[in-house]
Amino acid sequence: MPQTLTVRVPNYETQRGYEGVRITTVEISSKCQRCGGPRGPLTAHHFVKDGTPLVCDRWVNDCGHPDETPGLRRASGVAGG
Repeated sequence: MPQTLTVRVPNYETQRGYEGVRITTVEISSKCQRCGGPRGPLTAHHFVKDGTPLVCDRWVNDCGHPDETPGLRRASGVAGG
C-alpha cells in the first residue's frame, strides 16, 4: 500500500459557498486520520457550479471513520478549510 494518495479537493479560497471554487490536487496520507487504517478507494465526484463542470475525489474509509474535508485542506495547505 502506498504511504500517500494524490487527491483532488475543492479549494474555496476565502469565498463563501461555491463562489470561486476550483479543484486543487493535494497529497495526503493513505491512512485514516483517526485510527490509521487504510483509506477507501477513490471515486470521481462530478458536479457543476455556475455552468462549469468540476471533478473532485471522494472515498469511504473501510473503518467507517469519516474524513473531514476542511481538515484535509488544512493538512495539505489548501485554503478554505
